[in-house]
Amino acid sequence: MKSKILLTSFIFVFVLSILILFEFHYSTEKEAIERFQAHQLFTSKQLAKELEVYLRYQSQSAEKLSSLVGKNNALLSSAIQEYFQNITTPNVLSISLLDEKGRVSYSTIKGAVELNFGETQFSKWGRNEPNKGEQFISTEVPEIFSSPNNGQSFRVIIASPMFSGTNKGEARSTLKSKEKLPAAYAGLLIAVIGLGDILTPFLQSYDLHKEKQSVWILDEDGTVLYQPTHPEMVSLNIRRKDKSCSECHNSFDYIETILSKNSGTTNYELKETSQKLSSFASLRYKNLSWKIVVNVPLDEVSKFADKNLLQTVGLVFVLVFTLIGSAFYVFRSKRAKILLEEEGKRLKEQIALQEKVRETEEHYKSVVDNSPDAILIVCEGKIVFVNPAAIELVGATSPEDLVGKTAIQFVHSDDKQFVSNKLYEALTGGITSDKIEGRFIKMDGSIISVEVVGSQTTFNGKPSFQSIISDITEKKKVDLEREVLYEITEGITTTHNLNELLKLIHHSLGKVIYAENCFIALYDRKTKLFNFPFFIDKFDPQPPPMAMKKSCTSYIFKTGKPLLLTQE
Repeated sequence: MKSKILLTSFIFVFVLSILILFEFHYSTEKEAIERFQAHQLFTSKQLAKELEVYLRYQSQSAEKLSSLVGKNNALLSSAIQEYFQNITTPNVLSISLLDEKGRVSYSTIKGAVELNFGETQFSKWGRNEPNKGEQFISTEVPEIFSSPNNGQSFRVIIASPMFSGTNKGEARSTLKSKEKLPAAYAGLLIAVIGLGDILTPFLQSYDLHKEKQSVWILDEDGTVLYQPTHPEMVSLNIRRKDKSCSECHNSFDYIETILSKNSGTTNYELKETSQKLSSFASLRYKNLSWKIVVNVPLDEVSKFADKNLLQTVGLVFVLVFTLIGSAFYVFRSKRAKILLEEEGKRLKEQIALQEKVRETEEHYKSVVDNSPDAILIVCEGKIVFVNPAAIELVGATSPEDLVGKTAIQFVHSDDKQFVSNKLYEALTGGITSDKIEGRFIKMDGSIISVEVVGSQTTFNGKPSFQSIISDITEKKKVDLEREVLYEITEGITTTHNLNELLKLIHHSLGKVIYAENCFIALYDRKTKLFNFPFFIDKFDPQPPPMAMKKSCTSYIFKTGKPLLLTQE
């Protein structure tokens, strides 16, 4: 009788263990896939950002080279050759100059000179007057630039239009006569950039499944631009698919999902292949609108869970049999002693755990209290904890001034919706938010610029949200001043006459100081009068030339020093 009970118990425990094992296996596999897709989505976003940064850098380089045509045409070819020979990246494959008719006048590729590309998309674009100062990026690279070079399979052309400008003497006469000399279209500077060597190393450095993971790129209209594993798909369009597309694809819904969203994840399965996990992100720069797609076979992600499943089942069988036998033996002979030993061990572990928790809490409190950044915890919509730096940040005098209030009430009204959405995404998604810039209103009503990083945590056993806040007011001020100085400096070379330059200076100064009422006075030594080439005032019209002998303007002119006037 006892043997039957023991056997029945063994079978029951074994079957239950197998069921639990399979359930655990599938839940683990599901969790692993979800975690991987979150990481994969991050990878696709980082890759899109990496490509944008690289294209921006190369576009700026091409723009600088193309600007030389307005300064010294004779040096342009030699400057390009010197730049091409000294660049450290092999991804710049060639640089060429096209005249106003699209004929190649100079190129770093032998055999390209004298070829005519006047009917190409980028050449037609360059001749369009509204495109002056813009750039055009195209994946339609002519055959002469598509020959094998450095193994680059994915290339783009960056086209910068060139316009012949005026020399310094002409510029001075233009300013005096107030006549704008037209800039004539002088051709195009085109740089062929290889992107293949950027995509592969990026994936190898970001993912454990680098051998199976691949990346492909779609244009916003559904055209495949880059597909290294299926090169036959390049230039095909999902909206103009033919019967051959159905030989591999069961459905194209996943591509519609990719094209309809800014970023996200999706799964798809081709015929006679395993399911693939895909994440995608958008890249928008200049005239480009791409979808960067990163995928990997589902089997590659879940194989670690499947690999040892049968071995684990056998191990469970042995363990269950051993446990049942041991339990029966312990129950008959040493139950009391084992229970006593387990209780003593449990108490020791509990005491040790409590000590570790206490030490951890003390260490955490010390770190938080001494942190130079403001730290606050929000639970159920209310502030429940602040460190000394947070009290100082908002100009409070004690924690009681903040605890119990909503954190969002300290956010500037124009930033509340944006900050709320970002922090809500981090709270519901269980992730750390990206750095968020916004404005806080201090207790005295003054406004400061801050940078916030939030993450999910717990407080007294309840889901909470922790924010680390840094005051970046001075940094924003310095950045704005640097931006204004750059705009004015750049305007000296980009504006066409004095009036245009003065308007630019007025607009730029308005970003950092009050400049609603502003004038610029020029002193005429012959007439001994001040003229006003630039005058803006809310109430008064532009005055005629005047002496202004006892004015602040005359004082500043005589002393040659700036003067700050206040109400005091």
